[in-house]
Amino acid sequence: MPTVSLIVPVYKTEDKVERCINSILDQTFKDFELILIDDGSPDNCGKICDEYAAKDERIRVFHKENGGVASAKNLGIDNAKGEYLSFVDSDDFIDPDYLETLSDGACNCDLAIAGLKYLSEKTLLPYSSLEFGGSRMIVKKDFTEELPQLLSCRALNYHVAKFYRRKVVESNQIRFTDFKKTGADDTVFNFEVVSKCQKISVIDKCVYNYITYQQSTSRSFVFETFERRLALDHYLIEKTAKMGVLTDKMQEELDHRFVLSAYWSAASFAQNRRLHFWVYKRFFKKISNNERFRTAYKRTSVKITYEKEVVLLFKRAPLRFLLSVRQTGSRIKGWIYRFVPPFVKSFYRKRKEKR
Repeated sequence: MPTVSLIVPVYKTEDKVERCINSILDQTFKDFELILIDDGSPDNCGKICDEYAAKDERIRVFHKENGGVASAKNLGIDNAKGEYLSFVDSDDFIDPDYLETLSDGACNCDLAIAGLKYLSEKTLLPYSSLEFGGSRMIVKKDFTEELPQLLSCRALNYHVAKFYRRKVVESNQIRFTDFKKTGADDTVFNFEVVSKCQKISVIDKCVYNYITYQQSTSRSFVFETFERRLALDHYLIEKTAKMGVLTDKMQEELDHRFVLSAYWSAASFAQNRRLHFWVYKRFFKKISNNERFRTAYKRTSVKITYEKEVVLLFKRAPLRFLLSVRQTGSRIKGWIYRFVPPFVKSFYRKRKEKR
């Protein structure tokens, strides 16, 4: 039995999947199996996977009809043999010490969490990272205090950069749910696992390279986005209550999280410039009038990044919100600036430098 089963769902990534597989085969830690799930990809992904499997006996390939990423990950879980499960997206890649770092840090825990780096699609250079302010071991009696912090730093938002003990997942029949229900199958999966964990290891080292794509599933606009966020919020409140960790601190974090998610739903809608204003206004009204949003906004005391726009959302000001999100004012200033005489621009720059 290998120490870890790496599961990689593959769909329409023929120009990226080799980079992903090579980063796995180049690991300093060698005791693993690699499970590639071809989710009915119409390009050459399946062929590429088969070619790699023919060269390395640690690789197994499964071909299936397209059923979505959740079903692909679940098929990988069903066929895994390792002590731990770990997931890698086929358009991402991992550092050479990814497995070694998580294996050393796991320490017989039920869940090990490492950090990740956010890379630009065009440059493949990191522009941000997910870190935890120090490595630590969390035992079940400390979940009440620690889980709000893990939720706050987004450690439970992703299924990647983690080791899950397979015995915990299998014995409790934990699987990924349909993305269309909550828009966050990763978060639901993580909370289902955490609810069964006795000990969690947090490793403050970024070893996973998460590449942000403009048209990724998680970033693409859908009309049901707010309903999905509402469903996820309802799930998190119910789940944390059942776990006995729904303290004031956890409630404040859930409130803050939901207020931001409501804003992101409205902002993503506002960025769609093909919609008529009245369509946008109906969607906006649905969010700004939502009782859960208004209650969460009144209760939360957390300063949020997009405070101005969230206030407009709460005050039910769709037009002002739309103009603010689209930064129309900045574009108008830029358009006017093109016609300003050069000597005026020079005077303005010098005056700004003196300040």
